[in-house]
Amino acid sequence: MKRRAWGKYDEERGVHPLAHHSIDVAAVFLRMIGLPVVRNRLETAAKRRLTDVECHRLAALAFLHDIGKLHPGFQAKGWPKNLRRGPPNGHLKEGWAFLTLACRGPEHPFHETMQEIMGWGESIGPLIAASIAHHGRPVEWPADPTLGGWQDLDHYDWRAETRVMDDALRRWFAPAFEAADEALPDEPLLHHAFAGLVALADWIGSDTRFFPFVDPFDPAYDATAHDRALKSLEAVGFDPGALPTGPAVDFHRMTGFYKPNPAVLPLARGYTSRKAGRARARPGSPARAGIHPPGSGSATPSPWFPRSRGDTLRLRSRRKVLTGPRREPTMPLRDDLNPQNGGRR
Repeated sequence: MKRRAWGKYDEERGVHPLAHHSIDVAAVFLRMIGLPVVRNRLETAAKRRLTDVECHRLAALAFLHDIGKLHPGFQAKGWPKNLRRGPPNGHLKEGWAFLTLACRGPEHPFHETMQEIMGWGESIGPLIAASIAHHGRPVEWPADPTLGGWQDLDHYDWRAETRVMDDALRRWFAPAFEAADEALPDEPLLHHAFAGLVALADWIGSDTRFFPFVDPFDPAYDATAHDRALKSLEAVGFDPGALPTGPAVDFHRMTGFYKPNPAVLPLARGYTSRKAGRARARPGSPARAGIHPPGSGSATPSPWFPRSRGDTLRLRSRRKVLTGPRREPTMPLRDDLNPQNGGRR
């Protein structure tokens, strides 16, 4: 039985097909650049507006970020030892070599698609380099790559798996292969922005909390990937439109404490004062920090933020420290985006 190319592998979870992982990452990328702030920054870097076709082309290049995983020496990492041939391979330099050989050789199964991609403009070389370097470091371009290491094995056909990736790319990113009036902008700032967004998309798209493994390969998996991408960006707080709305922020929601001490209560209510002049306020005093006693007549409320990372609320007034009771906050803390990959990258 022929083995299929995997993108994520885990002894307990099994495998996540390479095409599935690739669309996971590309879908996250496409969702990110659809957000107004991100699109604005990307177009500022490009020095012009980006069309929908161009955005799909950038997402298609993000889809190719792990193309080097097609290499038999990388796939062998997920095979039984008796099926492995020679030393294991990585997938970054292998990706560079794969795409270079696809450009050069008409016999390469990805040649026709790669020829079309190269017609998207002079910016394609740097953008592919940025996509391949999604682990955060530039990847050295192979000077003279060959197909010598791409073995033909009885249990794995890398050419057939390349055709699977090729078909998926063209089906899932059909707008990218439509005619365009302009080439992709060849701006270094765009290349750098693209590199950072692909790295972040790969980070989120590798998190199994949002993208659990789905095997075997499903030609209609792209709809699942886009739905998961939307939910993942909402979950990590990247999409500001998805942040919860509700009542005004109160003391507990802002600090994690249920109520302030009586001495702190006036300050927690957000009273301000013009009477306590900033010029007379001493460094470290509440007035200096923009917190003033009641009855001052100030019309501009001043928000208060804890000075410490600890659970103890500290306000310094002259030499006294007013300390609120320690309480465990009830609001769940947002995760810090550490991906729980569970698989080899």
